[in-house]
Amino acid sequence: KKLVDVHNVDVIYCDLTTVANAIVSISKEQRKVLVAAVYLADLPQRSPYAVRNLPRGIDESRLLLGYLKDSHPTATKAAAVGSNDEFGRSSLDDFKKAALETNVNIIFEDMIPDAEQQIASFAQKIAASGPEAVYAASLLPNLGLLVKELRVAGFKGEILTTDAFAYPYIQTAAGQYAKDTVYVDFPTTEAANQFASSYKQLFSHDLPPSAVLCHDGLSIIIDACNASPDSTPTQVVEQKLNGMKYSGVYGELIVTNREIIYPLVVKVAK
Repeated sequence: KKLVDVHNVDVIYCDLTTVANAIVSISKEQRKVLVAAVYLADLPQRSPYAVRNLPRGIDESRLLLGYLKDSHPTATKAAAVGSNDEFGRSSLDDFKKAALETNVNIIFEDMIPDAEQQIASFAQKIAASGPEAVYAASLLPNLGLLVKELRVAGFKGEILTTDAFAYPYIQTAAGQYAKDTVYVDFPTTEAANQFASSYKQLFSHDLPPSAVLCHDGLSIIIDACNASPDSTPTQVVEQKLNGMKYSGVYGELIVTNREIIYPLVVKVAK
């Protein structure tokens, strides 16, 4: 509210789901552009000035299941678990939708416990259900602990997870058991390498993916506004953004229905 009432900004960038959820109605009422790297799939429908700036869960799930079918053509049984929050629940829903497009059946579904001391028994329960693959979605370190405990419990199948696995704090929680975990990530490009190098020189720490999302998400809006100096930012978002292609840090981005679609690849942790 202060950004709107005091600073009178035209564009608000947000990468926190709870904050975006709270301010999307304000941005609509005040006709302010909201660019949000959040897991709220319905955000563009809630405001004509909202732009969602994050890979879609359904695209990630399709990539993961495509990898599973290529690497294990006979696999038909999967467990699907997620954190009990917006990210975990929406990721599970997307994975189940994608599974319906294949012959993979969800034989076990549950929420990942918040308490670390419950992860080991939870992993044993998953392994005992007999899946050939486990899909797990969480932004919390417990995801790494779950990967570790699944391997300790003797699970030999594929562990599939989201782009969140690229975050060091999750892989650190998994330790040596992170190896062979299958996850979705952005492609490695020369532009990304250069961006990461510049970022580290400026801020003295490694580049988080969120920084690239912020850079590309705002650059698309700013460049579109500069190309249409007679239009307001809200008019640009409403009238000129859909179908736009943009050369981003990770490759070509496409704006579809006010969602920025990023190139994605499947990676296997080494």
